[in-house]
Amino acid sequence: GVGLSLGTALRGPNRLDFRYRIEDVTLKDVVDTNAYVDVNGDPFFFSEEENRISSSLSATWTRDTRNNFFVPTRGMRSYLTGTLMGGPLGFDTDLYGMEAGISAHFPLWLNHVLSLRGRLEVVDGYGKTEEVPLPERLFCGGSRTVRGFRYRWVGPKVERADGSGTVRPSGGQTLGV
Repeated sequence: GVGLSLGTALRGPNRLDFRYRIEDVTLKDVVDTNAYVDVNGDPFFFSEEENRISSSLSATWTRDTRNNFFVPTRGMRSYLTGTLMGGPLGFDTDLYGMEAGISAHFPLWLNHVLSLRGRLEVVDGYGKTEEVPLPERLFCGGSRTVRGFRYRWVGPKVERADGSGTVRPSGGQTLGV
């Protein structure tokens, strides 16, 4: 795929960025051909091969009052992103998404800093896309989201339909960290 970003500084510590992205997404030679069921008993398959082109446009507003880009000791960075995929932009996948996040840094004693971080995200299909494709689903776990958990292991899971007890993460449409 390829992406193009354009941004501009706004008044004060604010910024507005636009990004257009087009991707050729291909899933093939999927190893796990077993049938799974979700918590409602509905079937779920990891074996569905996929070949689609997605075209998306995102707009991000950012407010950054941190005192240092790499090692902040005070201030906040917050952002709000809206994404539209498909629809008037064409191609195979019709999705929309919203994401909001914040990180705040507070100086303490003896050069210590308390840093807090949060993120909310939602993605859903519209038009001809009834179900969010697996590569577009949201996952938590790992060092970038929830430390102490395996990568992508926090969130919805499906169990193998043969009763073997095998469980795999299936991703979700909402995320809160």
